[in-house]
Amino acid sequence: MVVPSTPVSSDTYPGMMQAHRIVAYKGGKYEVFSGREEMMLEALSIGIRGHVGSQFNFAGDLFNLLANRFASEGLTSANEGALRGLQLRALDLLAAWNDATPPGGRNGAKYFMNLAGVEVGDARLPSLPLDAQGRADLRTAFDAFCEASGPAPGTASLHMCATSARGGA
Repeated sequence: MVVPSTPVSSDTYPGMMQAHRIVAYKGGKYEVFSGREEMMLEALSIGIRGHVGSQFNFAGDLFNLLANRFASEGLTSANEGALRGLQLRALDLLAAWNDATPPGGRNGAKYFMNLAGVEVGDARLPSLPLDAQGRADLRTAFDAFCEASGPAPGTASLHMCATSARGGA
């Protein structure tokens, strides 16, 4: 028995023009995934519906809110501000862990997952473990993100923030 394979392209290059051409290839025959959660709204706008990324591990509710709202309403002049606001929150999240991560091969996203209640433990090689100052800096950035972002209009607080408030990592 021969099982047909499905050709798949995984390209995390942020070139939306190239991605759009891939989505349109052979009339949209193939499913295309985006690996750039910080560009999720742009990907949705060109027809990409599948997404992979590390931030989904701890902020899935933020990204699901964005994807579900886009799926139900599209991008219109009436909801453009709200959808862009959700994407901006994702950018703020990325900046929070990127900017506070100490240099030299440390993994701030992994520590954020621990803070959010997704217990993944300490870093493994090739990443290096965080020292006490690195953990403190990331905790401060995490708490600042949660405090500044608050709940999206018509939604509860992000699960990651509610979990952290209960004492994550």
